[in-house]
Amino acid sequence: MISHARCHHALTWVAHISGMLALATAEPCHTQEPRDSTRVPLFGRITPREGTTWTDATVHVVSIGPPWRVDASEDVLAIPANEDGRFRVQVHAGRRYSVWASTKTATGARITDLVRSARAGAAIRLHEQAPIVASKIRVEGFDAWRNEAELRYHIVVLGTNAIATGPLRLDDEDSFDVPVLPPGRTFLKIVDATGCDALPQTPLPTKSVTLLNPLSVRYRIVDRDDGSPIAHATLLRLDDVDRRWREVGITDADGTCVVRDAGPRSYGQAVFVHAAGYRELASVEAGTRDDAGRPIAEVDLRLAKAEAIRGRLLLTKGVAANRTPLIFAAPGVFENGYVGGWERTVATKDDGSFRLPRPGYSEDLGSPHQFSLFAALRTDELERLDVATRGASQESPLYPYVPLVFQSVSKDPALRIDLGTACLAEWSRIDVVAITSDRRPARFARLYLNVAETRSGNRTGLPEPAITDSRGRLSILLPPKHWILGVAAEGETHVSNLDLSKVTTSLRRELRCNLSPPHVVEGKVVDNEANPIESAVVNWRCKDTEYRYGWRHVVESMAHVARSDATGHFRLWIPAACDACLVSAYLGNRYSMPLEIDLRSDTPKDLQIALPKDG
Repeated sequence: MISHARCHHALTWVAHISGMLALATAEPCHTQEPRDSTRVPLFGRITPREGTTWTDATVHVVSIGPPWRVDASEDVLAIPANEDGRFRVQVHAGRRYSVWASTKTATGARITDLVRSARAGAAIRLHEQAPIVASKIRVEGFDAWRNEAELRYHIVVLGTNAIATGPLRLDDEDSFDVPVLPPGRTFLKIVDATGCDALPQTPLPTKSVTLLNPLSVRYRIVDRDDGSPIAHATLLRLDDVDRRWREVGITDADGTCVVRDAGPRSYGQAVFVHAAGYRELASVEAGTRDDAGRPIAEVDLRLAKAEAIRGRLLLTKGVAANRTPLIFAAPGVFENGYVGGWERTVATKDDGSFRLPRPGYSEDLGSPHQFSLFAALRTDELERLDVATRGASQESPLYPYVPLVFQSVSKDPALRIDLGTACLAEWSRIDVVAITSDRRPARFARLYLNVAETRSGNRTGLPEPAITDSRGRLSILLPPKHWILGVAAEGETHVSNLDLSKVTTSLRRELRCNLSPPHVVEGKVVDNEANPIESAVVNWRCKDTEYRYGWRHVVESMAHVARSDATGHFRLWIPAACDACLVSAYLGNRYSMPLEIDLRSDTPKDLQIALPKDG
């Protein structure tokens, strides 16, 4: 993340940036992170207002990445602009980026605008807006944290994207400086090294904040059946700013561990417990008050035994995939309805074997839940598999995330799940060739994947965007299942079946995907008095419930969500594979009833959606 220098005063004028993300013919390359196989340039120019200059300007480019990325060293870039305000940088195709510019002078810094959803390979424009002026913020309650751990501050926009971060350093007035910030819903959050909140999200601008009192919580982890202590259980916390798992402690021989928490407050920050041979569990008690108003400082947790999910992974015959990260995702990983990321990463051992934790379900035994498992291949592993599966045809970039299994699993903790030995070189290599409707290669098209037999309600899919190269090509290794594959580029889409369920030996197959233009639904959002409503969100979902959820998930993953303009008008793009859909709108707590649209006939151009004033 970016550490901003202190600024004592701020310039009140702003500038505007015009930027483009241009498509370029980029040869696939293997970086240290194998999933980043294609780069494209991001370039533009900073245009100052009359009478001002942008000498020594810096352009900040931050990747809005998914929660499972391992190394964020390339996710934050700070590049200088030249004397004319021009800048250029190589970014990863298919990632989302926030972009703004700043300049440091003797009197301060300025930041212009934020692109909330810039994507490499698509044109963007930064519009001039007034920034939040740099200021000092006084911090109360810092002494209680001084000897605990180093605190760091995050400045986030819209509650999700960290745009400035660094260690919390106070001056003689117990204050610290914040930079000039982009406009929008901007918040300040202060956490310790384990992700524990010292200050929950607080709206900016503000003149002073008061830190929560740190609370030492003693956890005792025992077996639910016999009460014996569980040693070496790992306690984790999910940092909701950068979506990373932070280890907060490991239990000793008595099954105890002292964890720092932020309390007391209305609800505690969940701590997740993982122990080999037990179901995962989440505790949300720490940091709350009991009936007498006292903070809870001791928590006893009882873990239920569960058979681990086992298996072994080989790259080629006789060659183990050692220390290969496995991304494990399941809808029920967290208990008590806690909303957090699904993904956990566990590495294989030297012989390729692995043991995965069983999802931590709630006590009631419901229907089976699905989990998915992917292998995140390193560069050397990719190269070995590329040679083993390429054959004589032309090389395509090999997608580094290989799905091992999409499977339903019972909540019965005694159920043994052995995935056996999987040899990746023996799976089918599918060479995707994406072509646009005007017969051009679909450059940097996004690929979506799911199994056809996915159970309703349990979404699965690729852990990272699979992106075609400048020739519209991409290769992916798939196990023998019935797959639903979708490709989207420049608004055009393609969905096809890929039935490998009866494949018994490895094969290489070229899959040609001819993209089709989407259905375009246009209309207007109004209130019950026919007045136009601005900024209403218009979305859609597939109507036909007879489709398997795997098909629906692929189609709906390519969804375009529109927002109404000042006159209430909107334009919605719906994939060509969808024959009928339900369109609705919402704004705050005002919702419309879904309207059924038959896309096999003429797509409506004057659809009217009414949002009631009374909500």
